[in-house]
Amino acid sequence: MGYLYSQECVWNGVEGCCAGLFMPGVECLVTYNRNTIKLWRCKGGLMIVKEHVLFERICRIEKYEISDGHDGVVILFDKAKICVAIFEPCTNVFETVSLKFFERDEYDSKEEDIRNMHIAKDVGIVHISKRYFGVFGLRQGVLNAKAFRFADVDSKIRNPVDFVFIGNYSTPTVCLVYESSPKKYTSIKNRNAIIFSIDLSTGGFHVVDEFDVPPKTFKVAYTGTAMLFISHSSIMIRTPSSSYTLPVNRMSECYGSDKVFEEAVLFDVSCFAKGSVCLLLNGNGDRYKLSIDMDMKRIIGACLKFDGKDATVSGVCSVNNFVFFGSMVDESRLFVVDEHNKQDNELIETSGRDDEYARLFSTEANKRLKDDFALELIDVMPNVGGLNGMTMKSNGQAIFAVEGLQPCLCIVSGTIPFEIVKSVKVKKYRCCMKAMEYYMLSKEFESKVFRWDDDFIQVDGEYERRVITIGFGCLGRNVAQVMTDSCLLMDGDLKLIRKFDFDEAILESKIVCGGMFLVTRDKSRKMVCYDEGMNVTMSVCEVTCFCDVGGVLFVVLDEGISVFDLQTCRQYMVCKVRMDGAIQMTPYEEPKKDKQPKKSKYRNSHADTVELSCSSDIVEIHVSRTKRKVLMLLRTNRGEMIAYEALDDECLRYGTTQEAIFNRIMLPKCVFFKLDNDEKGFYGIGEMVFMKSTINMFLLATDKGYYMYRSKHSLNSIYIDAGQAIHLSRGHLVVMNVPKPECEQYVFGNGYVGQKVPVMRTPKYVENARGYTVVAACEEAEFLVDEEKDYGVPVTTFRFSIDLYSEKYEYISTYGFDENEHVFYVKYLTLDDRQGNHGKSQFLVVCTTMIEGEDKPAKGRLHVLEIISVVPEPENPFKDCKMKVLGIEKTKGSIVQCEEIRGKIALCLGTKIMIYKVDRSKGIIPVGFYDLHIFTSSISVVKNYILASDIYRGLSFFYLQSKPIRLHLIGSSGLLRNAVNTEFLAVNDELSMQCSDDRGTIHIYTYSPNSIISMDGTKLVKRAEITTKLGRLSSNSVGFKKSGTLFYSRTNILIHICSIDEGEYSRLLELQSLILSRLPVLFGVNPRDYLSSDIHLHELSLKGPIVHHALSMFEFLDTGNQHEVSNLMNMSRTKVIELIASLNKF
Repeated sequence: MGYLYSQECVWNGVEGCCAGLFMPGVECLVTYNRNTIKLWRCKGGLMIVKEHVLFERICRIEKYEISDGHDGVVILFDKAKICVAIFEPCTNVFETVSLKFFERDEYDSKEEDIRNMHIAKDVGIVHISKRYFGVFGLRQGVLNAKAFRFADVDSKIRNPVDFVFIGNYSTPTVCLVYESSPKKYTSIKNRNAIIFSIDLSTGGFHVVDEFDVPPKTFKVAYTGTAMLFISHSSIMIRTPSSSYTLPVNRMSECYGSDKVFEEAVLFDVSCFAKGSVCLLLNGNGDRYKLSIDMDMKRIIGACLKFDGKDATVSGVCSVNNFVFFGSMVDESRLFVVDEHNKQDNELIETSGRDDEYARLFSTEANKRLKDDFALELIDVMPNVGGLNGMTMKSNGQAIFAVEGLQPCLCIVSGTIPFEIVKSVKVKKYRCCMKAMEYYMLSKEFESKVFRWDDDFIQVDGEYERRVITIGFGCLGRNVAQVMTDSCLLMDGDLKLIRKFDFDEAILESKIVCGGMFLVTRDKSRKMVCYDEGMNVTMSVCEVTCFCDVGGVLFVVLDEGISVFDLQTCRQYMVCKVRMDGAIQMTPYEEPKKDKQPKKSKYRNSHADTVELSCSSDIVEIHVSRTKRKVLMLLRTNRGEMIAYEALDDECLRYGTTQEAIFNRIMLPKCVFFKLDNDEKGFYGIGEMVFMKSTINMFLLATDKGYYMYRSKHSLNSIYIDAGQAIHLSRGHLVVMNVPKPECEQYVFGNGYVGQKVPVMRTPKYVENARGYTVVAACEEAEFLVDEEKDYGVPVTTFRFSIDLYSEKYEYISTYGFDENEHVFYVKYLTLDDRQGNHGKSQFLVVCTTMIEGEDKPAKGRLHVLEIISVVPEPENPFKDCKMKVLGIEKTKGSIVQCEEIRGKIALCLGTKIMIYKVDRSKGIIPVGFYDLHIFTSSISVVKNYILASDIYRGLSFFYLQSKPIRLHLIGSSGLLRNAVNTEFLAVNDELSMQCSDDRGTIHIYTYSPNSIISMDGTKLVKRAEITTKLGRLSSNSVGFKKSGTLFYSRTNILIHICSIDEGEYSRLLELQSLILSRLPVLFGVNPRDYLSSDIHLHELSLKGPIVHHALSMFEFLDTGNQHEVSNLMNMSRTKVIELIASLNKF
């Protein structure tokens, strides 16, 4: 058995960002989240320009200046690899300028801990580890990449904390905050700052200044005029001539009764400065505005004010007047700076001035001009929030407990959440259409018209019944029925007005431009456009296919793709394929009479992956429009789909003189069609496209990205009318509302749609209980000592509770816990019960831990509740149940997790695994335990078997003996540190054991007693190891995909691991190796390095996983490499694409 691995950054989480003029003269920003990098354009709102998914993790991104109107980007990867790149708008690609490495001989790679990177004009500096840092040049002739010891700057530097470049110096100058050694006879560690310059010619350092900074200083920032040293309790502001310390709470050393302060604790602060005003974004979402009052570069006062609460920020960047606040889990926002109070010359009095300054000058000096600014919101990048707990609600739908700016639950679905308005069962028809209030259902040589008010009733009318109906809709004020040989025009009562006969048999027809025109294509490949009175307005020969968007026709001819305006009935754009594979739309010029026009055809090129020798390869075209972009989808006669996009909509404007470039793009999933050339594969549904591929998919096109979703409907036909989708599926006619991307209720992501439901308190865990939703939530509460308030710094704790919600998420009741009793796990289990049906009943089991301080060991309690039915009140009919306590059991340790095993409760209890049973008369009774070498952090159960993770030793596999109840250790894994999560993956008769550690590495084992490596079954055999570097992961054994397991991180990254049979695994592994060996190098990252990574250097039983994204890159190989890979696989190129597209079912 092999394993298919996919890692998806579902929503637009931002781990880091930088802003600059990456397109010449255009304000842009670059965001990244782990291994995904995106380029955005800012003007007019956020619009994605380019996206890449790399095979290495990105640690940091910064900009560097190339010229006055053009910037480049510097990317820091894992293992201290630095790439300098620029974006070329003409070819729509990133080009690598240089790639820099630090020699491993210069520093100890085992101590590598990459934290930060900053860029000056010609040089950059990167924090490699506690002892080493690297300096690299950005231009030719400047110092190359080299690693140095911090001791090379000054021997006193220990444990560097943060650094920043300082301006107004002729040479690159750095301010470094470090932790000095504690003084003699004390245990207090001081923080110091040192300012040193870098000599680029010799690679030496010169110390400029050295001074003390407040204790626990964790960040240093440069505002352009002053340096800020930020600690948890104070802010130190320093210029070359003065310094000023501002306390923010009572724990500050400089706090006094005459000082101005705010009760705040600063941590994970991000800064944005404009003039003498600095915006501080705290780690908990609080926003503070720091105003610095200066007189001739001397600090005479400062003031800190609370400016509101916002989403937690992971990165801040600005370019010109645009400011971007990126968030990992919450909404990321784009602002424009609105400067005020400068033109009015208003005199504002400031407080908190220096006492000495007040004595030397009069009170009138306290009034002076003060800079200020406001932020005006332009656009929002939606996100769901931090993922806490998860439970599956139904097949393909999950509920996440979401923590963020607004506490809520997020119902996440892998399919589009269409809202069904009405549905009726009908006979099996092939096509459905609508005109006015009439519905036409048709199949071969049978067409019927129905009316759907209260009942679905067939209506009479003068329409044709025993014919093949191609089109039915409103043409002007009339109803048109288009058949293969004629068209009927009828009034609102379906009475015949006129019958129009066609010269040739019609293959395709469409009513376009809001019912103003009828466009047909006949057997002779002639396209004819008719107006409301069936008068011919335009005809074009040699037409393969066509589509309309916004009053414009895109027509595929033998000569290429042309664009026609329906209002003027004139051609105004033609296309040609450039050497880089892009489609270039140019204004159409009428051919001169004395010269015969040259026919432009599609040509093969080294970068064109479609292999279109002529436009006859295209059998269908679909064009859709977002607010500012145009998406073009082409289906070929080989079943492939090719996607192009234009970053502006100039091609949709009649009379334009500008060229439009459609660049080849890669969609999130590979799509393959098994349709005849005359069959329709694309259906436009509002702002979405339904693709009738081997696995039916929906494509949602927005300015912020393209999102693809699986379809839970097997649609025979679909029709859009007034924002509603009408479709036939499995003998039912269904009318549905189509969700829109701008709807605040939904958060659209790559492959998943989230629907937010507000709740009362911050949810931590969620569980589905017979349709009811159980939420373990918490809220802040002030800590009291002996029921008295501590009058120092306010100390808050959390008070947990269990909230019960109805099926429609209406609040029902609450079960509260004691203060400092933390809920660690909630599970709805089916346990043994003599009073239940068939001896079983369902109970809600809650695992809690009592935290009593660092001097006392933690204790736990096991709560067993039952959800019982009650008579609801008439005004609250949804309150038809409540929670009843059956028993509470105290334990001597912290309870981390619980599972059901043979009708009993298996507890993960620190150094023990405990087995309990529930008795209604006696309460909770312990019946078994295992207490030896383990320190459990997680357990999983299947039948009589328990898999426990041990934070010291790894995995332990147990068998539960029923009579007498006893746990037997069957086998264990090798040495594995900090295993914190376990899951079983059972497929057919094969069982895999999965666990993740605190670094995010997923380990997969099997129990194989017949293997020599297993030592007669006493050792679990390791089968795979997947390195994600996402930190601690959570998991769910029943994910969105069949035969798979779902892991998710707090950074909203979903990881699916699916099992595949051995034969398919070998074929996919060979295909993956061939693709990775031929992918081009991007940002200096060579995909071939993945083949020789550390994952292949372990024991022989280890199998490399199949990476879904690596297989999807086959579409982006050039034509020659695609044929070479196909020949080596002994498969046709079409079969390879079909094989990759079939993996969308996992």
